[in-house]
Amino acid sequence: ALNNILRKVGFKEVKHNPQTMGIATIYSSSK
Repeated sequence: ALNNILRKVGFKEVKHNPQTMGIATIYSSSK
């Protein structure tokens, strides 16, 4: 579910990486 949201935001290459997930979540929230 989270990967789909990140892909919509613009993260096409989303891997199971806690750091990437955190940064992407903060980025999407700020946006």
